[in-house]
Amino acid sequence: MAELEGPGAYSAFCGERGPKDVQQIGQLVGSDVPCLVSCLGALSAGGSAAAAQTALQQQLGVPVETEEQLNKRLAALVRQQPVMLFMKGKREAPFCRFSKAVLALLEEQGVKNFGTFDVFEDPSVREGLKKFSDWPTYPQLYANGELLGGIDVLKSMVADGTFKSALPPEAFL
Repeated sequence: MAELEGPGAYSAFCGERGPKDVQQIGQLVGSDVPCLVSCLGALSAGGSAAAAQTALQQQLGVPVETEEQLNKRLAALVRQQPVMLFMKGKREAPFCRFSKAVLALLEEQGVKNFGTFDVFEDPSVREGLKKFSDWPTYPQLYANGELLGGIDVLKSMVADGTFKSALPPEAFL
């Protein structure tokens, strides 16, 4: 997508279709056609948004996050708050029924204090967290930096009475 900003200059970004719109994965300003072609090529070749983002960063000369750097960032993100939910969409507007179901489960169990992260906002986190936690789907709920699981695991924990004890006390404040 490009927007003309004057003679010979434009602002453009490329992305993947998200829940309700295109998710921005990069931006370039000026008439850097090779850069735009590289980004679009990565997407049209069936690549992920993360791959297209990397291609765009390389073309623009922006440092690309290494796997080690990403893993450090992910380790910090899962500990950002004592309870963290990585989901599709936002707390006030979950995108998928599974994210919505986890939010309902948390409410039913009296969990009031937790953070959320919309995985559509950052393709690197969206792909990297799957590998980091060896869990292929979203949503993912973490307590004190440890993965509890997705909706099916959480429902099982509620059923067997282990859910509340797996969360820190401050989650219920």
